[in-house]
Amino acid sequence: MRASSTKEDGVFTFRTSITFAVMAFIAAVAGLLIDSIYAAYDNGGLLQMRPLYHLNDEQRTKLRVPAGAAFGISLIRPTPTGALPMRRVFEDQQGNELEQLDLWKYSYDPRVRAWYIDTMKADRTFISSPYIAFSVGAAVITVSRDRATGQAKGASNWISGRS
Repeated sequence: MRASSTKEDGVFTFRTSITFAVMAFIAAVAGLLIDSIYAAYDNGGLLQMRPLYHLNDEQRTKLRVPAGAAFGISLIRPTPTGALPMRRVFEDQQGNELEQLDLWKYSYDPRVRAWYIDTMKADRTFISSPYIAFSVGAAVITVSRDRATGQAKGASNWISGRS
């Protein structure tokens, strides 16, 4: 998994990467298979990192995973008109980019999902009830915490896992 930081979009920062690492550790201790780690923002933006090794053929096809891809990175960047297009970047085991896929009409808005709403209401770490993941159609739970900062008001970090 490759980490980067840019001031231009403010989506991924060093602080976010540390939070991801801590939450991944918590999920591992709890015995969860990590489906993905992500941060969602109050403007509809989303950064998701996902290992692809545990996906079945149907799920890989749904996500349009190219041969040899070990990791998927999805980024939703809201447009000035409010549209929420997604870019998926697929990388091999060494972190080399294999392919980019732009989904201009993906229409996924994390702000209307129960896990986002419940997390923003909670004043502590929140563990969701099981639900079916939008992207892969698998049963998951989400461990989340509101991580509002001056850089990204309303940002929250989540781990979705399968037991």
